[in-house]
Amino acid sequence: MTLNDDINKQASIGVCWMEPDGTIKLQLSASEPGMRGEALLVYAPTQNEYMEILRHVGPLTPGEKKSVAPFPM
Repeated sequence: MTLNDDINKQASIGVCWMEPDGTIKLQLSASEPGMRGEALLVYAPTQNEYMEILRHVGPLTPGEKKSVAPFPM
């Protein structure tokens, strides 16, 4: 593992992918000393938050999988 790999791991909160129907799925995790949480979030193209999520993760095509950066506070 290189320093860049370490930095990239810290900058990611999980992965996302797009289903064939355009649905975006985010598998996210967070941890602090003594705590860990995981979530699978699903956004259909008809949901209000869909475009906001797509803007955050960047261009995404069906079948593509990418790392998810932390959301701004």
